[in-house]
Amino acid sequence: LTKLFVQSFNTAYLENTIAVEASSGENAATSTSENAAVATGNAFAAANVINMVNTNVIGSDYLAFIMNAFGSWEGDLVLPPGSFFENWLEDSCCTDGSITAANENTAGIENNVDASADSGSNTASGGSASIQTGSAASASNIMTIANTNIFGNNLLLLYVRTGGNWSGRIFSLPDGVNIIGTDDGFIIDGFTRSLGGSEARSEGAASTTISNQSTARIINNISVSALTGQNSAFAGRNAAVSTGHAFAAANVLNIANTNIIGKNWLLAILNVFGDWKGDLAFGRPDLWVGASAEGPSP
Repeated sequence: LTKLFVQSFNTAYLENTIAVEASSGENAATSTSENAAVATGNAFAAANVINMVNTNVIGSDYLAFIMNAFGSWEGDLVLPPGSFFENWLEDSCCTDGSITAANENTAGIENNVDASADSGSNTASGGSASIQTGSAASASNIMTIANTNIFGNNLLLLYVRTGGNWSGRIFSLPDGVNIIGTDDGFIIDGFTRSLGGSEARSEGAASTTISNQSTARIINNISVSALTGQNSAFAGRNAAVSTGHAFAAANVLNIANTNIIGKNWLLAILNVFGDWKGDLAFGRPDLWVGASAEGPSP
């Protein structure tokens, strides 16, 4: 294409009301003369919501995903190789000419997101009593891109949260991508450099003109709960309560009033609720080189 013209008039109203609950708790055991015990299993709950509203994706390859690893995880996360995020060749759509964008967009986004996990609030009473609780962890992630033009560069935004320790490395990080540390993980940011303005980037035969008048209203009411606790055991002899693990995750990705022209992009959220033993790699080759050595007997 030598000329690309995008014009849209959109009005969108989207409301999500989602409640997710996993429970193995709220149990009771009673014995006046013998032993009484309660043992609960694990409870995992997750809500993953991706909203794409009033968005034009033209000549682009895109990948959006959310991953929840409940508990510890041993394994590698392999993403598309760095070449996926390199600039396209000259024959790609509208990459060498002028770009003009005139947008009159309004986005109202309301996120009411709650995630809770509980393995406690247990009681045990008897001649001897014991309570053992599992782990409880919750995570809420909200990622929003609104009223934005993306062209001229590729887009990469990956948010990693770990509830424990991460023992791994990052391989083949694409050029121009930054790593930002957080209290509970890190962000791989190749997004801020990809935001485009409305002025022409270069002179040439190809041209792109964008004219949008879009109004978007998004309301997310998301509630996620995981419960293994709130148990009771009463016995004349021995009373015991043992609970499983409780993990809850609420993840929301909003894309509204956005133009993405002729590039690759990846948006991802990764939650690991325990320790992560593995690497994060951008691509993994099929060619391996190995060597062995043999020495004399002792």
